Amino acid sequence: MLLFYLLLIINSYYTHTNNYLLLYIYTILYIYMLKLP
Repeated sequence: MLLFYLLLIINSYYTHTNNYLLLYIYTILYIYMLKLP
């Protein structure tokens, strides 16, 4: 799951996506995954 999150971030950089909404969503998903047992 962490790898998936990192790939999304890397993809955003490579596509020059300055979409802060996506970054926000990715961050929320990452926090959610951290809270999983």
